[in-house]
Amino acid sequence: MLGRRPGPGGPFAQKHVWGSAAWRASYARRSGAERSSSSIKDAATNDVPRGWCRMMGLVPLLFFIAPLLVILDLRVLDAFEARQAEGARRAATGLPPKTRRRRRKRLRELIGAGTKAPP
Repeated sequence: MLGRRPGPGGPFAQKHVWGSAAWRASYARRSGAERSSSSIKDAATNDVPRGWCRMMGLVPLLFFIAPLLVILDLRVLDAFEARQAEGARRAATGLPPKTRRRRRKRLRELIGAGTKAPP
Protein backbone atom coordinates (compact mmCIF):
# COMPACT_ATOMS: atom_id res chain seq x y z
CA MET A 1 0.00 0.00 0.00
CA LEU A 2 1.72 3.09 -1.27
CA GLY A 3 1.79 6.06 1.04
CA ARG A 4 0.22 4.24 4.00
CA ARG A 5 1.96 4.22 7.32
CA PRO A 6 1.01 2.22 10.42
CA GLY A 7 -0.65 3.97 13.31
CA PRO A 8 -3.24 6.72 13.59
CA GLY A 9 -3.50 8.91 10.54
CA GLY A 10 -1.74 6.30 8.40
CA PRO A 11 -4.22 6.43 5.52
CA PHE A 12 -3.74 10.20 5.34
CA ALA A 13 0.06 10.12 5.22
CA GLN A 14 1.76 11.68 2.22
CA LYS A 15 3.50 9.56 -0.37
CA HIS A 16 6.83 11.33 0.11
CA VAL A 17 8.50 12.71 3.20
CA TRP A 18 7.77 16.42 3.51
CA GLY A 19 10.62 18.61 2.23
CA SER A 20 12.53 15.83 0.49
CA ALA A 21 13.60 16.10 -3.14
CA ALA A 22 10.88 13.64 -4.18
CA TRP A 23 8.26 15.68 -2.32
CA ARG A 24 9.39 18.93 -3.99
CA ALA A 25 9.28 17.32 -7.43
CA SER A 26 5.81 15.95 -6.76
CA TYR A 27 4.53 19.20 -5.28
CA ALA A 28 5.91 21.24 -8.19
CA ARG A 29 3.23 19.73 -10.41
CA ARG A 30 0.57 21.44 -8.32
CA SER A 31 1.57 24.93 -9.42
CA GLY A 32 1.06 23.96 -13.05
CA ALA A 33 -2.37 22.51 -12.33
CA GLU A 34 -3.38 25.56 -10.31
CA ARG A 35 -2.12 27.87 -13.07
CA SER A 36 -4.16 26.01 -15.69
CA SER A 37 -7.26 26.09 -13.53
CA SER A 38 -6.95 29.80 -12.86
CA SER A 39 -6.29 30.55 -16.54
CA ILE A 40 -9.45 28.70 -17.54
CA LYS A 41 -11.52 30.71 -15.07
CA ASP A 42 -9.86 34.05 -15.85
CA ALA A 43 -12.44 36.53 -17.13
CA ALA A 44 -9.84 38.35 -19.25
CA THR A 45 -9.01 35.29 -21.36
CA ASN A 46 -11.56 32.47 -21.34
CA ASP A 47 -14.23 33.37 -18.75
CA VAL A 48 -15.64 30.08 -17.52
CA PRO A 49 -17.50 31.22 -14.40
CA ARG A 50 -19.68 29.12 -12.15
CA GLY A 51 -22.83 28.06 -13.98
CA TRP A 52 -21.46 28.83 -17.46
CA CYS A 53 -22.84 25.60 -18.94
CA ARG A 54 -26.38 24.32 -18.41
CA MET A 55 -25.58 20.87 -19.75
CA MET A 56 -24.88 18.23 -17.16
CA GLY A 57 -22.58 15.26 -17.30
CA LEU A 58 -18.98 14.57 -18.09
CA VAL A 59 -19.21 14.22 -21.87
CA PRO A 60 -20.83 17.62 -22.65
CA LEU A 61 -18.39 19.37 -20.33
CA LEU A 62 -15.51 17.51 -21.92
CA PHE A 63 -16.52 18.78 -25.37
CA PHE A 64 -16.54 22.34 -24.04
CA ILE A 65 -13.37 22.16 -21.96
CA ALA A 66 -11.15 20.23 -24.43
CA PRO A 67 -10.92 23.07 -27.02
CA LEU A 68 -10.41 25.52 -24.18
CA LEU A 69 -7.42 23.53 -22.92
CA VAL A 70 -5.99 23.34 -26.45
CA ILE A 71 -6.23 27.12 -26.75
CA LEU A 72 -4.62 27.51 -23.34
CA ASP A 73 -1.74 25.23 -24.34
CA LEU A 74 -1.22 27.15 -27.57
CA ARG A 75 -1.16 30.42 -25.63
CA VAL A 76 1.45 29.04 -23.22
CA LEU A 77 3.52 27.70 -26.12
CA ASP A 78 3.42 31.07 -27.91
CA ALA A 79 4.56 32.86 -24.76
CA PHE A 80 7.40 30.35 -24.31
CA GLU A 81 8.55 30.76 -27.90
CA ALA A 82 8.45 34.55 -27.54
CA ARG A 83 10.61 34.37 -24.38
CA GLN A 84 13.08 32.05 -26.14
CA ALA A 85 13.28 34.38 -29.16
CA GLU A 86 13.83 37.39 -26.88
CA GLY A 87 16.59 35.52 -25.04
CA ALA A 88 18.27 34.56 -28.32
CA ARG A 89 18.02 38.15 -29.56
CA ARG A 90 19.57 39.49 -26.36
CA ALA A 91 22.37 36.91 -26.54
CA ALA A 92 23.07 37.79 -30.19
CA THR A 93 23.39 41.50 -29.37
CA GLY A 94 25.59 40.82 -26.35
CA LEU A 95 23.03 41.82 -23.72
CA PRO A 96 22.68 39.86 -20.48
CA PRO A 97 19.64 37.62 -20.01
CA LYS A 98 16.50 39.40 -18.92
CA THR A 99 15.76 39.05 -15.22
CA ARG A 100 12.69 39.88 -13.22
CA ARG A 101 12.58 43.03 -11.18
CA ARG A 102 12.73 42.40 -7.46
CA ARG A 103 9.24 42.75 -5.99
CA ARG A 104 10.22 43.10 -2.35
CA LYS A 105 12.60 45.60 -0.88
CA ARG A 106 15.66 44.49 1.02
CA LEU A 107 16.04 45.50 4.65
CA ARG A 108 18.91 47.88 3.93
CA GLU A 109 16.76 49.62 1.28
CA LEU A 110 13.97 50.09 3.80
CA ILE A 111 16.39 51.40 6.43
CA GLY A 112 18.05 53.69 3.89
CA ALA A 113 14.68 55.04 2.74
CA GLY A 114 13.72 55.93 6.32
CA THR A 115 16.85 58.00 6.99
CA LYS A 116 16.47 60.36 4.04
CA ALA A 117 15.27 63.83 4.86
CA PRO A 118 12.09 65.02 3.13
CA PRO A 119 12.56 67.73 0.45
